[in-house]
Amino acid sequence: MRFLRSAAILVTVACAFSLPLAAQIASSATGGAAPSRRGRYTVTGTVREAEGNRPLEAVQVDLYTLTAGAVASATTNSNGNFAFSDVPPGSYYLVVDEKGYEPLQEELNLSRAPLGIQLSLRPAGLLDRVPVGDTVSKRQLLIPRRAREAMERGLSLLHGKSDYRGSLSQFQRAVREYPQYYEAYAQMGVAYMNLGDAAQSEKMLRTSIDMSERGYADALFTLASVYSGEKRFAEAEPVAREAVKLAPDSWQAHHELARALHGLDQGSSAEASALQALRVEPGNPQTLLLLANIHLRMRNYAALIKDLDTYLEVAPDGRDAEQARQMREQVLERMANIQPRPAAAPDR
Repeated sequence: MRFLRSAAILVTVACAFSLPLAAQIASSATGGAAPSRRGRYTVTGTVREAEGNRPLEAVQVDLYTLTAGAVASATTNSNGNFAFSDVPPGSYYLVVDEKGYEPLQEELNLSRAPLGIQLSLRPAGLLDRVPVGDTVSKRQLLIPRRAREAMERGLSLLHGKSDYRGSLSQFQRAVREYPQYYEAYAQMGVAYMNLGDAAQSEKMLRTSIDMSERGYADALFTLASVYSGEKRFAEAEPVAREAVKLAPDSWQAHHELARALHGLDQGSSAEASALQALRVEPGNPQTLLLLANIHLRMRNYAALIKDLDTYLEVAPDGRDAEQARQMREQVLERMANIQPRPAAAPDR
C-alpha cells in the first residue's frame, strides 16, 4: 500500500509529460539522413537555385517541428551543402526564407530515412510555384500564387520563428486571396492554440474541417489536441478517431486518440493507440511520455520503466529528460521497497 500511495502522487507529476502536438511530412534527392548514435540521424542536403541548378552559399536552413518551433539552424557552404547532426527520429520541416527567393518548406520524416534532400529555391515573383516533391493537384492549380505565398510566409513565421501573431496576418491574407483555403484556416487554429486562445483555435479548426468536408486529417487531430488540452476528452475521442480513420498512417492521429482515451481512463485502449502511434513513428518522444503516463495509471510499473528508459535513450537532453530521470528513480526505489507478503499459515 505504501508504494501505491506514492504512485498516486506521481500521476500528478506524470501528467505534465502529456504534450500537445501537430503536423507531418516527406522528402526529395541528393544528401539524406543516416543513423548516428543512439538511433539518431545526421541529415544532409543541398540548396540550389531552381533555374540553372546553381548551388547557393550562405543560405540559412531551419529545422523545426510543429509543436517546438525551430530546433536547429544550419548555413550552406560554397557547394550549397548543409547538415544537421544528432537529430532524433520524428517528423520535421525544413524551412528556407532567403531574401530574393520564394519561401520554401520541405517535409522530413526520420522514421523512414529519405533517399536524399535537395531544396530548390525559385526567385521571388515567379508564377505557379509548386512545392518541391509535391504532386500537382487540380486544387493546387486553383490556388492563386499570392495565396500560396502568404501561406508559406505564415508557415515560416509560425514554425520557423514562433511568431504566432505575425503568422496569423499571413494566413488571413491567404484566405482573403482564396476563401476555400482550408489548410490556412487549420494553421490559424495552430497559431491560436500556441497563443493560448482555445476558443479561436477551435473556431478556425472547425472552419477548416467543414470547408474540407471533413477530409483534412490535420485539422481533425489538431482539434482533438485542443479538446484534450482543455480536458474535454469525451469530445476529443470521436474527433481523433475520425482522424485515424481518415489517415491511418498519421502518428499524430493515433497519438491524439491515445491521449483522449487516457483522459477517459480507458487504459487498455489508450495503450493500444499509443503503441500504434509508435509503430508509425518509432521513438517519438511525445508518444513515449504519453505511454509512460498510461502505464503509470495502469500501475504497470515494469512497462513504465521501459517507456522512460526508451525516452531517455532517444531524448537524453529533452526538456522533460530530468523529470523523467527523477520519476524513474522514484519508481525504482519504491518498487525495491515493496515487501512480499508472508505466506498464509496452513490450516490445522
